[in-house]
Amino acid sequence: MRKVLSFVLVLTLVLSSFSMAFAGTEAQTSLSDIAGNANEEAITVNFNLNIIDGMGDGTFAPDQAVTRAQFAAMITRAMAVPQSALAGYTATSFKDTTGYGWAVPYLAFCQSKGILVGDGAGNVMPGKTVSVNEAMAMVLRAIGYTNNSAALVGVWPANYVSLAQNNDLYDDVATAVGVTRGNAAQIIYNVLTVDKVEVAADGTTKVLSDRSNSDSSKWKIVNLLTTGLSCTSEEDYIIKGNEDTLISLKAYVGQKVTVYRNSDKEIIAIASVQSDAVTGSFDTDVKVTTSGSSIILSNAAKFVEDNDDETEYTVDTTAVGSYFVNGEKIVPVGSPTGTAITSAASVTINGEINGKYIDGIDSITKWDLAQGRAAKVSKSDLAQIADDELLGGEFETLKGGDIDTTSFALVGVTSLDKIAVDNVVYVYWKTGSASQISKVEVGTEVVTGDVTKVNNTKTKYTVNGKTYELASTTDAKSETMAAGDTVKLYLDVNGDIYYADVTSGATDNYGYVVGYDKTYDKVKLYIKSDESKWFEFDSDYASTVSAISNGALAAYSVDSKGVIDNIVSDVKGPATATLSGLVLTTTGAGLNTSYRVDADATVFGISGTSIEVATSIGNVDTNKAMTNVRFILDDGVIVAMVVPYANATKTDDDTYAVIHEVNGVKNADGDKVQQIIGFADGVALDKMTTGSTTANTAASTTAPALFKIEYDADGAVKKVDAAYDRTGLKTDVNDVVADIDGNSIKTSTGAVWVYAAKDVVVYKAVIKDGVVDSYKVSDLGAINKGYNIYMYDTTKEDDNAGYEVVIFADFN
Repeated sequence: MRKVLSFVLVLTLVLSSFSMAFAGTEAQTSLSDIAGNANEEAITVNFNLNIIDGMGDGTFAPDQAVTRAQFAAMITRAMAVPQSALAGYTATSFKDTTGYGWAVPYLAFCQSKGILVGDGAGNVMPGKTVSVNEAMAMVLRAIGYTNNSAALVGVWPANYVSLAQNNDLYDDVATAVGVTRGNAAQIIYNVLTVDKVEVAADGTTKVLSDRSNSDSSKWKIVNLLTTGLSCTSEEDYIIKGNEDTLISLKAYVGQKVTVYRNSDKEIIAIASVQSDAVTGSFDTDVKVTTSGSSIILSNAAKFVEDNDDETEYTVDTTAVGSYFVNGEKIVPVGSPTGTAITSAASVTINGEINGKYIDGIDSITKWDLAQGRAAKVSKSDLAQIADDELLGGEFETLKGGDIDTTSFALVGVTSLDKIAVDNVVYVYWKTGSASQISKVEVGTEVVTGDVTKVNNTKTKYTVNGKTYELASTTDAKSETMAAGDTVKLYLDVNGDIYYADVTSGATDNYGYVVGYDKTYDKVKLYIKSDESKWFEFDSDYASTVSAISNGALAAYSVDSKGVIDNIVSDVKGPATATLSGLVLTTTGAGLNTSYRVDADATVFGISGTSIEVATSIGNVDTNKAMTNVRFILDDGVIVAMVVPYANATKTDDDTYAVIHEVNGVKNADGDKVQQIIGFADGVALDKMTTGSTTANTAASTTAPALFKIEYDADGAVKKVDAAYDRTGLKTDVNDVVADIDGNSIKTSTGAVWVYAAKDVVVYKAVIKDGVVDSYKVSDLGAINKGYNIYMYDTTKEDDNAGYEVVIFADFN
């Protein structure tokens, strides 16, 4: 049986505040400065129990030190000593309490109970910061331990430290000498469900029981919750998920637990879990059928645990409690046919496990991503939380509009705002609901290292001496990994690989096969324009290379000696396709869909089967149908492709500039010309024109503008077009920024994402008195939400490499 003190924050949510009602305790408001604090849940619980106070202004000051007097007051409140009883403690024998009149009742009470001792010279040191060791000793004394207890082994402070560790009192307590207000709340939080004891004169220590019932079998273990804070406990209770509760029960659905309820019979805490749990799959398809109020299994012989040893258990199927899918109890349908649990399904059995036998089943729970979604989340994904959504699922909300913290389970992080970009997130939807979220699992671990071993089915990879499995979800996306690759693994909450990024040794080089000699392990690749090269390949990859023939598009990697150590030809197509921007829309060969194209994608142009050119995606015509297009995908994005030569030969050498100053001057020959000052292609521009009217413009001040410049053979400006545009003095994008993520920018109008080219030139328009005064060379990272943005596709209307020039300004 494992101990789990699990109050409201077990449960992980800070986006909406909550209150806890106890008998005689009025619900209180949340504190404004504890969100994200390591002791947040302990602070919140103690605050709602009136054990700790705020600062009077809605804050808690969790990092402020706690004095011995303050901690004595907290302990006294945790013991629920009424004010009427404290009124009798008007004096203490401690001689250093001057100035601490408010604390005398608490100090005197704790002294009388042996909770607080002085320095042996009559001093209690009320203003001294209480140490962690002192605090641990005080809370243990508050639940009955005395210095002569046989449970205390050794001398101070090791004896109390050891006992506190055995009772998990150090959980989430910072390793510091002095106690902060946050740590004080955590220490008290941890002791609330620890059994009270009584110590005899000879040191014998026994757990206290509530002997109010004449039937000794019904005596209850007592703790601070049940004796002082008016809560009732119930053991061996199986969570159904539909109980009246102030905490989220989703993480405990189907488990046999000890619960604590308030006077309104609402569940407020889970103190322990009696069910053993094992996750895995049955060795054959199993039928779940109804038997009265319970369910039974048929066809079940063995249950195989999802661990490295694949431990097998024999299952007793005669006593099954309930069947839950995505946190909801499922009544088997079609009895006696029943509901099927396939051998491929991962489920958790909660029950009694003895050795390799599952003797009793409290419940079977299944979390099914077929009713949900998974992703390595982006900034835009996380922005959905503010709208009570995540990955297409919807959170239940309270009347005030806040997310209902009890409606779903959160695993892997302590609160929704702790989910970070690139975390692996699984969102499960409530059974029978289109998209109501019942559970969120968050994988935060990222592993970087070299792959040293790959199993023969390519489902297990050893990195840094540890073996990782591919995640079972069909949404998992990973690059092809091979031994010797340096990888970055993004793990799900179970520690499995959801996404793998091969950072070196990857098949991120691309070539067009123009020759091969499989006898001598060689392949000839056209890798860039007018260059073909013979490569040796590692014989371990002979089976892969054997499928490659002339005209194949291949992805490959080389080792430090230039030998190909991984080469694949996983090509989609041929297809008829049209390129628009960075999207390739295909038809044919079962590819009636659209694909994003990487801005750095390699393109090979061929005539028939003859290779003619290797180029970039920016030189491929758009909006023109192409035939026999083939391509390689990486995480669903095209990284290399073959297109007809006629579609892959576009070039553009124009120069584009921002101009903030145009002056009339004379050149060295005395001719009247113009001086143009600004930036061209990201480089400072200060040039003379060839004539007085060549520029044909003045510096634009009302809004940013881009100009196309032509030079003569001597480098003088012979022509400046009017403010550059393609169809009439307008930019391609003229909007306000709603969001930005790398080179992806979301515009406010229509919430459309647009993309800047990898080699984008960025200018910041400097605003003075509401107009453009000048420009600075900048970068995309300087752009914020709310800025005006102007984006130019300068390489003609059929270019698709992203916007090459971006100007931004803050006119607000």
